[in-house]
Amino acid sequence: MVSLRPLTSRDRRALRTALFEATIRTDEQIVALTHSFDNIVRGGRDDQHDPEGTTIAFERAQVRSLLDQAKTDRAALQDATARLATTPTAYARTARNASASSACWSSPGPHAASPVPTPE
Repeated sequence: MVSLRPLTSRDRRALRTALFEATIRTDEQIVALTHSFDNIVRGGRDDQHDPEGTTIAFERAQVRSLLDQAKTDRAALQDATARLATTPTAYARTARNASASSACWSSPGPHAASPVPTPE
């Protein structure tokens, strides 16, 4: 059974830390993918196809797709960080007999159909 409980200040610190660390990893991924994309574009190969491998266009599209997803993830992390800072009614969902590490943060987003239910 799942129940809700208000986030404690300890929960909030742990979430801020986790969001900060995830943001750093995502920023590093964006830098690496941007570098890869630039290297593909400036690769200097005149042919459009390497007989031993994939086309340059495919490589470029694949890296571009990963880069776009990383940027989307970065925006979601920024949104979550802002919501954590500004939402006083955030709750942790926990399963009975679950460890503390299984808690999941929940907050009403800007597009939420209904507010997060209050604990009983």
